[in-house]
Amino acid sequence: MILITGATGTIGRHLRAQLADADVPVRVLVRDPAKLGDLRDRLDVVGGDLDAPDTLRLALAGVTRLFLLSPGPDVPAQDAALIHAATSAAVEHVVMLSSLGAELGGIGGGRPHLPGEALLRESGLAWTLLHPSEFMSNTLWWRDTITTAGAIFAPTGTGRVGFIDPADIAAVAAHVLTTGGHQGKTYRLTGPETLTTAEIATHLATTLDRPVRHVDLPEDTFRANLEQAGLPQPLIDMQIEYCAAIKAGTVDIVTDDVPDLLGRPAGNYPAWATRHKTEFAALTGSPR
Repeated sequence: MILITGATGTIGRHLRAQLADADVPVRVLVRDPAKLGDLRDRLDVVGGDLDAPDTLRLALAGVTRLFLLSPGPDVPAQDAALIHAATSAAVEHVVMLSSLGAELGGIGGGRPHLPGEALLRESGLAWTLLHPSEFMSNTLWWRDTITTAGAIFAPTGTGRVGFIDPADIAAVAAHVLTTGGHQGKTYRLTGPETLTTAEIATHLATTLDRPVRHVDLPEDTFRANLEQAGLPQPLIDMQIEYCAAIKAGTVDIVTDDVPDLLGRPAGNYPAWATRHKTEFAALTGSPR
């Protein structure tokens, strides 16, 4: 039995579907089982909360493999709760979703996972770490400014990112959870190429049939915009740090781990944007 945490999120929804379609016994841990609707007929659904460690014992009963995804906001505490519970339940293999930023000085979303990664390595459990680059789905965060201004405002310069399709991350997780030989390994997951923010804008302009451009904001202006939007200060600082790393070329990384593991190329951004065009619904049909 495989337990999936974060089963209703960007990665988890792909992973639960892929495993269920392959007739792999799957259990999902969710705060509100009703959110899964008719899927409850295909999955073993257990109610629980990563912020309430006493709810994890039942979820892990009979589980041999765990997909560990902590959605936050307190990622270190959630990672620790799951690792301790998995140790008590004698889980045979833990596949942890972390971030490529964890090995790049803890930038961006990587920093919150560093304590959990260290704890997992020291736990005595068999483990595999997944270090994905930035999700292609994160470009949906730019939807509002594309709608109102036809622009992406980000202080990333000409820096490049190996954006990855979340469905590919889930496919790698499914492969690692259901095949052998992955214990003690860290997989660095990227798309097939790195892209600048301006290149993302060009792809979106083609997909959405409207002008989209990248405006390379000064950092202080970007910070002021985030503050005006009401983002918490730690998240603002994380965004500033990550954009600076992009601009400096720190995340200009492409690996072969996805094609090596899956036996096919990693998905590219134009294909992802085309499949998710409806999620930019406010933009579809907008005049040039």
